[in-house]
Amino acid sequence: MIRRLDLRGRALDARELRGTLPRAEQDVESALEVVRPIVEDVRARGAAALRDLGARLDGVRPPHLRVPADALADALAARVEQAHGVRSARGSVVEERGRLVAEVRAVVEPWADLRVVARGSDDAAAELHRAGGRDDLRPRVRLRVARTEREPSRSVA
Repeated sequence: MIRRLDLRGRALDARELRGTLPRAEQDVESALEVVRPIVEDVRARGAAALRDLGARLDGVRPPHLRVPADALADALAARVEQAHGVRSARGSVVEERGRLVAEVRAVVEPWADLRVVARGSDDAAAELHRAGGRDDLRPRVRLRVARTEREPSRSVA
């Protein structure tokens, strides 16, 4: 049974609100036992795993899963930016010869090993293509080496 709480006219701070709202009693470890195999399957099989889950849990198997192209380009940029030696990365979607391209432009530190950065970028692009479920979107990463090294950040003690 759903219980309704009327909080209109009450000024509650965050602590009072947490104390007022009912919380489900759930053991985090038991929830992780259920979720972990799902996440691992999606990581391994991408969109195919999501379609299988939809069929099993909802009784629906969509033929296509559409993640917005901009979201995929941003995700690819964020993944490329994690590579050692990458200063910054920005993603965008461009149309090229009638096809969509998730393009990432990354600036690489002069000292970076370009083979390592390129391998990480290739892996990220392949993962994006597999997990994104979009055959109409081609990933591309462009690397530019910075002219000067970035000044080391100074921590305030």
